[in-house]
Amino acid sequence: ADLPPPRPLHEGWTPLRQAWSRSKVLVAGNTIEGEEELVVNVWSRARERHPDLRLILAPRQPKRFQEVAVRFKQMALRFRRASEIWPLDAEPWKACDVLLLDTLGELPSAYREGTAALVGGGWNWHGGHNPLESVRWGVPTLIGPGFRNFEDLVNPLAEAGLLNIVAAEGVAEALVSILEEAPL
Repeated sequence: ADLPPPRPLHEGWTPLRQAWSRSKVLVAGNTIEGEEELVVNVWSRARERHPDLRLILAPRQPKRFQEVAVRFKQMALRFRRASEIWPLDAEPWKACDVLLLDTLGELPSAYREGTAALVGGGWNWHGGHNPLESVRWGVPTLIGPGFRNFEDLVNPLAEAGLLNIVAAEGVAEALVSILEEAPL
């Protein structure tokens, strides 16, 4: 739980923030195989109520970055890859709904950009991932029921109301509830 402060995000994030300033943002981090589909489905369902909802998605394993990008293309998502050149102004970001965070080291700070967070690894695996990366910023956080590797953190955080443990079939409803209560 004694995390060092995350490094600041690079200057390229400024135009993104400007373009998405009137949108709520879902940050989904450390997703494992099969969870990206869950996240995109949840995000799509939430967009029925919040059409401007944006998504930042960071797969857990770098070896999966290309696979996820291909899948996003197949799904016809309007996305950009964080590993590519970042636009210097906000205009190109306005036409983008999803940022594929296919870089290393930015996720802990990127959670701060979120209105809500999904921490992966607990919907398609038993171990989960560290929820403190999003909770530290005060971002309402949802995790799956598989969090064996982080029980010492998850249980007290859940008891304190700082995160919610939600089965896959309840994630969309829980996300919409968070978004309804969140200020823009």
